[in-house]
Order: sequence, then structure tokens, then C-alpha cells
Amino acid sequence: MERLACGFPACVSELTLQYRMNQQIQTLANHLIYDGKLQCGNDEVRNRKVTVKEVQGGLIKNNCSGWLSAVLDPERRVVFLDTQDLCPEVLETKQENVFEAEICQKIVQEMAVFFSDSESIAILSPYRRQLALLKDVLFFRNNNSSINTESSEISESENLINKRRISEKRVEILTVDEAQGRDKSVILVSLVRSNADRKIGQLLQDKRRLNVLLTRAQKKLILIGSGVTLEKEPLLQNLLNLCKQQNWVEKYTTI
Repeated sequence: MERLACGFPACVSELTLQYRMNQQIQTLANHLIYDGKLQCGNDEVRNRKVTVKEVQGGLIKNNCSGWLSAVLDPERRVVFLDTQDLCPEVLETKQENVFEAEICQKIVQEMAVFFSDSESIAILSPYRRQLALLKDVLFFRNNNSSINTESSEISESENLINKRRISEKRVEILTVDEAQGRDKSVILVSLVRSNADRKIGQLLQDKRRLNVLLTRAQKKLILIGSGVTLEKEPLLQNLLNLCKQQNWVEKYTTI
């Protein structure tokens, strides 16, 4: 295909209209990958946002606080959750981050409560070890509570626990290659690397992989990572600078 394009440049037409990402997610992709060439195909695509359920207690901000409320806010289509130096990677492998896996678990649990069941969710990471860890944390540890869902006398707290159970049918955990060509309403990206040496390795410097990570979401994109580590790589520093300019950065806190 590349040889044909080079041999017959007049016959090549670059596709610029896209029908997946809303305006904010497209802005991120344009800034980092596409040199501003992408355009939303119509207003429906441009203005997409997640649909929130009617739940007891009302709005998300009445039920969640701090960084979690900000991350779940349907008006915030792009969020970079900056873990700073609070969530170090597993030093032995440098490809796993238990803290980020638990953050993903918490976010997805609350999405199960507040987001419409029609909203599809996926978690991506460039590291297979992190994906395995995420599956363990989300699908095995999270769902081992022995609550009798058949009983007619389920307490309010038990009902919330049941709502927060994470189904593999609702949430997919995908490699970059598995995510290629697919889309989801909501994408969470676990970037993993967080260390005192500020080293990120090769995978996060791969522009093709970064392109997939950033362009699978239709309505909401949540990036989770250590800003002080990731900013040492020029492409990711560019990403962080845009997120700061657009007020997309939310600081993670342990409180």
C-alpha cells in the first residue's frame, strides 16, 4: 500500500472525517498524532458524552468526592489522573502497577453504579503483565463476596456491593493489538511506569501504540499515570502539556 501511495500520490485521498471520538478526545489525537487533520463527522459525534443513571442520592458529586468525582464527571470527556509519586510500579518487573490496577477497579466499580448499562467500558495498557494483574484485581478479587442476591431482604449496602460487581461482559481488558480497530464508550488507560529514576522504557515511546491507546474511546478517555515520570519522554510531555492547558489533569490523592 505504501509503495502504491508513493508511486501514485495524486490518487491518494487522506481520510479526515472520523465518527468515533468526541471533540475533546479528537483534540488530543490531533495534537499528538494527526497534526490537526481529524474532524468530527457530525454534531452527534462532536458532543458525545456518557449517559448517567438515575440513582438514589442523586448526582455523582453527591455520592463521590475528590478525584473520583472529577474522573466520573460526564462533562469531563478527557481526564489525566496524575498519580505523581504516590503509586510506584513493581520494581522487579517494571511492567506492573498494583496501585493503578486498584484505581481502575475503584473507577469501574462506580461506573457500574452511575453510568448507563449501555455504556461499554475497556481498560488498556501497553504491558501484558499489567493486563493480567487488572484481570485478577477486577474479576477475581472483586467478585468473591458471598452475598445472597436471591434474598428479598438485601440491605442498601449489600445492594450497592452487588451493583459494584464487575462483569467481564461489561468491562473488557485489552492489549493494544486487541484494541486495534475497535471502540468503546469509555476507555481507561493504565500507563504503569512510575519510578524515582524517571525511566519509561520503550513501549511508551511507540507512537503507533500511543495512537491506539488514545483513539479507542467514543465518549470518555481516562489516562492514569505518573506525570513526573512520563514527562521525561518528549511525546508524553507533549500530551501532559496539552492536558494541563485544557484543565484535563486531576491530581490523585490517597485520602
